[in-house]
Parts: sequence; C-alpha cells; structure tokens
Amino acid sequence: MHKFCIVCINVVPEVVILQVEAKVVSSSMKMMKNDKMETKNETQENDAGKSAMEWYVKISASALAISLGILMIVISLPDISVIDVKWNTPLSQLGLALIISGLTYITFQHVFDRGNREFTESTVKDAVSDISQMLEEVEEQLNDLTKQNKILHGAFNNNIIQIYAKRSEGLQDIQDDIRKSNNVKIMGISLRAYFNPAEKSFVEMESVLDNISNNDERKIQILIINPNCEQAAIRAERESDEDFSNLNPYEESGLYSDVWQTIRYLSKKQKEGRVEAKVYNSAPSCFLVITDEHTYVEQYHYGIKRSGLVGGNFPLLKFPTTIKPGRKLNESTISEHLNGHFDYVWDDCHKRSLPLNYLLDLHMVGTSRSAWECGIVNIFQSRSIAKDRIKVLMKNEKKEIRLIGISLRDFFHAGNDYYTVLREISSNKHDDGNISIKALLLDPLCEQGVLRSQREEPGIERGNLYSEVVTSLRSIDRLKENGALIDVRLYQASTNCFAIQGDEGVLIEQYHYGSAEPDATILGGKIPLLEFHKKSPTFQEIKGHFDYIWDKASINIEEWRKSSGENIQQDNAY
Repeated sequence: MHKFCIVCINVVPEVVILQVEAKVVSSSMKMMKNDKMETKNETQENDAGKSAMEWYVKISASALAISLGILMIVISLPDISVIDVKWNTPLSQLGLALIISGLTYITFQHVFDRGNREFTESTVKDAVSDISQMLEEVEEQLNDLTKQNKILHGAFNNNIIQIYAKRSEGLQDIQDDIRKSNNVKIMGISLRAYFNPAEKSFVEMESVLDNISNNDERKIQILIINPNCEQAAIRAERESDEDFSNLNPYEESGLYSDVWQTIRYLSKKQKEGRVEAKVYNSAPSCFLVITDEHTYVEQYHYGIKRSGLVGGNFPLLKFPTTIKPGRKLNESTISEHLNGHFDYVWDDCHKRSLPLNYLLDLHMVGTSRSAWECGIVNIFQSRSIAKDRIKVLMKNEKKEIRLIGISLRDFFHAGNDYYTVLREISSNKHDDGNISIKALLLDPLCEQGVLRSQREEPGIERGNLYSEVVTSLRSIDRLKENGALIDVRLYQASTNCFAIQGDEGVLIEQYHYGSAEPDATILGGKIPLLEFHKKSPTFQEIKGHFDYIWDKASINIEEWRKSSGENIQQDNAY
C-alpha cells in the first residue's frame, strides 16, 4: 500500500503542474489576442488561441483520466471494495489503463511543447526514453501494488486480522487477550517468555495464573516439550554451537535448562481443573495461543545452522477464535483446526503428552531421547523379526563379520535363515579379498555350557545344546573346505549376549536363563534385539567385549576336540 501512495504522490503533483502550465499558456494566448500587436493576419491569431484552448482541454482530460484510474484501483482493493468481488480485477485493470494513457499523453504533450514545439531527432528520442522510463516505473509500482493486493486478498479470505513480523511484536496483544479470557490454551517449547523470572512478561503471567487458580470460571492449559524426548534433543542440538557429545552434553544446553525451569515453576502453580500443564513428545510444530477472542500461531522451524534460539523469528498470525462444534471439515475455520491440533496433542491417555509429575515424581525419561543419544537405530521385538535386517547387514559387509552366541545354529546349520547368505558372502571375492568371519561359540562342556544346558533340558548330560554346537563345527569345516575365511573359537566365559557386528553397526540380544514356563528348551531369540550404529559407544564396547573373550577366555576348535574326545569324522547323514 505504501508504494501505491508513492505513486500517487509522484504522479498527482506532476498532473497539477501540467494543468497550471496549460492555464498559463492559455492565458498568454488570450493576452496575445487582446494586445494590439501587429500580426501578419487575424486568422493566425485565432488559430493560435484555438490551438491553446484545445491543448488545455486535452491536458485536463488526461488529468481526469489519471484521477479516475487511481480511484478505480483503490476501490477495487478487497478491504475497501464497495462493489461485487468479481468486478475487482476488471476495474483495477481499467484503472491501470487510464493511468498509463493519461501519463503517456501528458508526458508526450509536455515534451512536445518544449522549444516552441520544434523537435529534432534527439528530442524525439529523449521524449520516448522519458515516456518509457516513466511507464516502467509506473508499471513496476502498480505490479507491486497488485502483489500486495493479492496478499491482502489471501489474508482477508483466511480471516487473518493481523500479521506481526516477529512474535515479540505481538507479545503485548497476547498478554492482553490472555488476561481477559476465561479459557486459554498455550503451546510452545519452553515458553520462557512467560515463565522465566528474567523475562518482562513473567510478573503479569504469574498474576494471571494466580487469578485463574482462584476463579472457578477460568481455565488455562499449557503444553511444553518433554525435555527427555528425542525431538527436544534434536532441536537443542540445532541451537547449540556444536554436536552433543561427552564434552558438550545435551543436559547443559539452553533448551534443556529452560524447559526444566518451566516444569518446576508450573508444577507449583498447577491446580486441577484450572491451571494444568503437560509435556508433549512430538516434534514441535508451532507456537500457539488460543484465547476466547483471538488465536495466535507461529510456524516452528530449525532455522539457520548454529543460529542460536530459532523460535520467535517467523511471522506471527492472528485469527479470530471462532469455534463451532459439528461444523463440516471444509467449512472449519483456521482457529478450529488449531484448537483441534492442541487437543490432539493434549490427549488424556498419556500417549502424546504426559503430566509433569511423570518427570518430577516418577522420574520417567522415556525411550526416544535415550535411544537417540545411545545411537540405537533399530529395536526389534525378537531376533526372528530382525531376520531381513541381519541379512542386509551381512550382504553389505565388505571386510569382517563378528558373531558371538551359543551354537549359532541359524548361521551354521544348513537350511537355516542365514546359512545360505553366509555361504555366498564367504565365497564371493571383493576388491580387498574375501570377507572374513570370526565366530565365538559356547563350549558346551564348560561350567557355563553345562549350566545353560541343564536349564534348557534338566537331567540330560549332553542334550541339544551339545549336539547343536557339534553340528555347527562340522558345517564350519565344510565351509572352510570350500574356501570360506572362517575362524572359530569356543568360549568358556559367561553367556552374556548374542551379537553380530560389521562395519555398519552391531545388533545385540541380551541372554538370560528364561522364564518358568514349560517351553524353556530354547532360551535365545526371545528378548528384543537392539541395533547400534558404528559411531555409538556401544559399538566399541561390544568390539572390546568380543576381543577380550577371543583372546582370554576361548580355545580353538582343535583344542576343544582333543579335550572333549569328540569324533570329528564327517557324518554321511549330514
């Protein structure tokens, strides 16, 4: 709109000047006619006067056309329009045509009159250049006006009643609305602007909370992010100077401390049915305030890298709060959609948000942030469900696969899930040579082997565990005969876990001695399987665990066979 005003300021004075010049010329011509100067003939004097009058009339008509054009554009604006909306565009286009036509004629006539209308070729070029430049400026300003008109039209259609460049510009209006509303809903990250004693709005908001606590007719609901969820850590890392690590822990971030300060403050102010606060686990989508009269919303984003606090730098939109239950979806207002968003996150089933006492009293930290910080990339309900993922890791490996388990029958018994894959990758040559496989199997005759065997098959001296280990060893012999690079040892340490480790990561299943259920013959594969990426601390820990058992608590196959007296002849049935 301001550019439109500039157009008016620049154009209208020029029109007035030209009108004055026209009047002066007309007066001069009349004076020339009244003077009793000698002229060649009276006809020439009459022609001059007539020409001057015609010039004055044309200039006036052009000024009138420009004025009408400006008026048409102004009344076609959506927030001013007094006519049917469908006529806005034709009317504004007609106005633009009148302005351009009037300016063209006035400019040409003004230039044409200079030098007693004696034009040279250069004068004509100058006139054309002047006209073109002026038209370009007018067109550019009118294009800007049209764009602004479309923005205003869109805002008007969506019932946006105010746009603040930043949240801080609308802070006082929000405070005023909160103060006089009976029902208030606020959603944000830490909402430090309202609940941090160092902020200027803190005192006023504290007064509002105290008033609501003592008023049965008022209620406020507050949602802030759960500092223990993954999304909070991701956002905090974005605002941090560097990635989180042991030297730069998430717990020392500004977001973490701000949110916890708000949690502790609101926990003291809570009053059931009046002042209620919860923490949400989803990605922060927007800053949102819903009052009785108005709804305010600011889109959240992750901002520019290392830009500090990323909130508050996006335009804040203000809508009237018009909530009417039962309205059709295509008839719903923006404020109804935003109110539905808040209620969905607020849910009373503790799926998407949690009461503050879950963090303060029950000390629940959840799983998402911990998994993110620990480098857990997958959690499988059981080893069987992770079958496809394990195959992918095996096929993608280029150097070495490490295995630790009991008998590892899934890998070394013909016909089982991973045997075919293992046989293929161990025989395929890569640029760096064959893939090597290192495997640790439990010694079934050691103390730990006997203890586990008795848990699975009480009273049987050499049961399934023993026979499965022997079968795996015979299968390994055949794979090695076919060129596979497999090195196997039998460990005599405690059975801690099943693990498969490669370049991309490690999958781990905690071992146990099972439940009291009758079906305890096979204890493995019944505990969730966790996958850690290669940069996680756990990846290095498992590598060290494997190396220690390999070097200090295991024996090679030949030693074991000698000590056990096992017949190592190939079984034809096998």
